[in-house]
Amino acid sequence: MQLLVHCAFAALVLATGVAWAGPADDYPNRPVRLIVPFPPGGSTDNVGRVLSPKLQIALGQPFLVDNRPGAGAAIGTDMGAKATPDGYTILCTTVASLAINPHLTKVPYDPLRDFAPIAMASFGWMALAVPNTLPARNVPEVIALAKASPGKLFFGSPGPARSASFTARCSRSPPTSTSSTCPTRAAGRR
Repeated sequence: MQLLVHCAFAALVLATGVAWAGPADDYPNRPVRLIVPFPPGGSTDNVGRVLSPKLQIALGQPFLVDNRPGAGAAIGTDMGAKATPDGYTILCTTVASLAINPHLTKVPYDPLRDFAPIAMASFGWMALAVPNTLPARNVPEVIALAKASPGKLFFGSPGPARSASFTARCSRSPPTSTSSTCPTRAAGRR
């Protein structure tokens, strides 16, 4: 599996036309900006804040987390796309801004042309949880209940371009209104 990830990474870098020249001997010689296109306190922000001090220790310069949330991560992602490609601005993001958003709405960046992947910093699992009062104990039972009661089940999501919402909508069978979205605030916001 790890070989597959490395091969996929190499294919993406080659597909974007990015040439790998290797790091400069004195990189970094000043602080590095780490843009997180989500609000403070969420999972992507946590990844950036865990990585930042480790990168500083390893490379000798501060890695400064700069949260730029908004528009389903498009604002911060666009800032990353427009940054000078000198290695002093790094985007710490998720599948939402690079793979989901561009298919749902017009974004001011091209995820294949404007970015070169450098590392997969984390991955996460999704879980489905229901109240004990719901007469469903597994995914097939939840789907059956949603089909039997269209529009009466709700799932929480901070936005249509987020992984949880995308997964919920793709798992609908058929993808009609068997459940409804209950908008929530993004992680870290009160």
